[in-house]
Amino acid sequence: MECPSCSSAAIWSHGSYRGYNAYECSKCRTRFSERTFSPFYGMNFPDAVIRFAVKTHYKYRLSTADTSRLLADLGIIVSDEAVRLWVQWFTELLKDELQLKRKYSKQWHVDESFVKVGSEQGYLWTVVDSNNNLLSIFLSEHRDGKSAVRCLQLAYKEAGFMPDVVVSDGYDAYPKAVRKTFGRGKVKHAVAHFKKEMFLVKGKVKMLSNNRIEGLFSHIKEHYHRFRGFKSFIAGNVIVNGIKLFYNLRHLS
Repeated sequence: MECPSCSSAAIWSHGSYRGYNAYECSKCRTRFSERTFSPFYGMNFPDAVIRFAVKTHYKYRLSTADTSRLLADLGIIVSDEAVRLWVQWFTELLKDELQLKRKYSKQWHVDESFVKVGSEQGYLWTVVDSNNNLLSIFLSEHRDGKSAVRCLQLAYKEAGFMPDVVVSDGYDAYPKAVRKTFGRGKVKHAVAHFKKEMFLVKGKVKMLSNNRIEGLFSHIKEHYHRFRGFKSFIAGNVIVNGIKLFYNLRHLS
């Protein structure tokens, strides 16, 4: 450990501060604690409370107000606004910490759904595999080819490999998006909505439909309706990626 002010290693213990080990630099006399080096530095509440609030918010599909009331029942008085800011600031941190090695399949399903973002119309793009893993989720202002490509690129980055087949509905932006993302002829694109259709994939006959992803939208929209829509595209993308993280954690085999 080094002094945060002068980077000196000549430090000595100085008791504790708010439950954290405290130190003092013998060179510049700066006092600091373990939390000085934490992403939660400057927060008025312990790390564990903030982590609990953010995880509970996603895991049990609670609004920020409901999360605040739950904490109050535990004797921790936190405002709705504080919980909202914690969700905004620390979702990505928890995503990195809880990132697990998942086994994604090579059968992907992609779809988009209309959602309200503030007073505007938005579109929620998702990619899920045949193991019910959520590979990507993306909130966009437009229903177009560029957004379709973006969603598939995020899924490709998450999985680290190309799928054998991408299943979609009949929206005409998907064939071009699949070619642009993975290259011409490298990944099969199958159009199948609710009814199962027969396709030849890598020499094997498969019965495919996009019902799987329709069920996923129902799960996501429970959060969406609970929050009464998304306030902005930036905040909405933070929230839906938090939903992705905790959805996948709940569906680990």
